[in-house]
Amino acid sequence: MDKKTKRTLLHWIMLPYCLYCLSPYFISALNQIEPKLLGFPFTVWPFLLIVVICCFYLNYMSKVYWDSYDPQPENDDKK
Repeated sequence: MDKKTKRTLLHWIMLPYCLYCLSPYFISALNQIEPKLLGFPFTVWPFLLIVVICCFYLNYMSKVYWDSYDPQPENDDKK
């Protein structure tokens, strides 16, 4: 990867973080003593998002890239 591509990738990675940090300035419901978004405390949302992203990632990897441990189907006749 060249330097320009790395810099662009870093900008795209940092964008959600910056939006998360600056969101209380633009969303009045978050500019409170105990901010909540859809009934959850605002500090819980990043962890929920990480769990959901990891679930989708693992599901995608299991279907597309990872091989099965048992590539051959089991045959009950050979015992």
